[in-house]
Amino acid sequence: MGGISEGIGIAQQIAINPDIFVTITAKQSIPIVNMTQLLEEAIAQLKQLPEDQQDAIAARLLAEIQDELNWTTRFEATTDEQWEAIAQSVREEIAAGDTTPISGTPGYKLLRFAGSIPAEDLQIMAEAIQEDCNRIDIEEW
Repeated sequence: MGGISEGIGIAQQIAINPDIFVTITAKQSIPIVNMTQLLEEAIAQLKQLPEDQQDAIAARLLAEIQDELNWTTRFEATTDEQWEAIAQSVREEIAAGDTTPISGTPGYKLLRFAGSIPAEDLQIMAEAIQEDCNRIDIEEW
């Protein structure tokens, strides 16, 4: 994989090697200088898929990147006082016995299913999860 070349503009670099740029928004691209071996492998396999599957995976990846950027922004904006309030709330819940052990199947045990669910089904599942995350019923618990 080629990297960024010194002395030439971004447009020329994209023309020479379009794989070194990932579009974050319609107005912003960032260079990928040190792509991991795993990411290179994923992109190589992605290129072999039909266009609709490439687009579905790309949309999920871009949404994940945007979510990470949003989280980073919110995380960095959290004040020490807010962190202390969160920590105090957790301490109070633990002291009151209001916590519940985590249940379910750990993600690493589900890896055998990776790639076996059609992209359309994954999109439907992601939308259902997002929709349910926006509907919180405090009386449900």
